[in-house]
Amino acid sequence: MKAFQKVVNFFYKAIMYTVSAALAVMIMVAFIEVARRYLLGKSYIWADDLIRYLIVYVGFVGGAAAYRDNNLASLDLVTRLFPQKAQLILELAVNTIVTGAMVFLLCYSVQAVSAPSIKHSVGVGLKIPLWIPYMTLPIGFVIMVLFSAEKYIGLFKRLLKGGSGEECS
Repeated sequence: MKAFQKVVNFFYKAIMYTVSAALAVMIMVAFIEVARRYLLGKSYIWADDLIRYLIVYVGFVGGAAAYRDNNLASLDLVTRLFPQKAQLILELAVNTIVTGAMVFLLCYSVQAVSAPSIKHSVGVGLKIPLWIPYMTLPIGFVIMVLFSAEKYIGLFKRLLKGGSGEECS
């Protein structure tokens, strides 16, 4: 169990560092691009592609980190009124639905990346194969499923303790 937790923590830290770096690169490239466009009337053709690909990376892979931290939108106004045990069961049900959706989206994204229209295409600006930025989707979903498994472990620990406590780590 500790080995699994170490793997999950490693992925989480790697995501946080790479998403931070991606955001920094996006800000720098966007600033340079705006300055070049308005001051010099010129533009790098690759800048828009790079920013677009980094936005997708931050959205999907950073979304996995937000899922782990419970920072995604949730409607808990009503569920907070339920007893602890009912909240826990509802949380298990929601985690199951989310995990099912992530597995479905993972399968669909793998199919999309392996489609000939993506696999054999090259980006206009960066001249890289399009499957590389598209791989962000399956990577993000795999990490979300991994984080979902971690949530199950914490939820079942809480269930065995009688439904009390916020989270186990």
